[in-house]
Amino acid sequence: MFDTQSLNLFNNPAIEGAKLITMPGEAAILLDKSFSQTYPAERFVLMWLAFEAIINSFPGEGGNGKKRERFFKNDLRSEAINNEVYRLLKLRCDMFKEGKINDASIEQECWSLYAVLQLSVMKDCEQRQAFLSGYEKTLSTERGKISQ
Repeated sequence: MFDTQSLNLFNNPAIEGAKLITMPGEAAILLDKSFSQTYPAERFVLMWLAFEAIINSFPGEGGNGKKRERFFKNDLRSEAINNEVYRLLKLRCDMFKEGKINDASIEQECWSLYAVLQLSVMKDCEQRQAFLSGYEKTLSTERGKISQ
């Protein structure tokens, strides 16, 4: 089962010291509802909508696509995570527009989207750098999404 606690339990550096953005109210509500969903596909949809609300709150010109790319490529300087976000976007399009859901992997997709959400709400701080590094390593070793 999807459990948000295990991703938040790390001590080097302590997660309690992380600096967070002010999350849009609608994103907080969508995340709260998503974590109570039994079915992973419904959880993914609600999490994606929360992610879009967060990205939409970022300053700057352009739509959410440009803001997402600017944040992950320029602010975080991570081509690997930007590619993962794009992959998740394509998955979202398959789900929303064509009704295609891969039940075997949707739980893992929720975990990846949750990691993206975590990075999206953290300000530039030591915890974000540690989380960023760990997520890139996870993508490269466990999922083979990036090459070193």
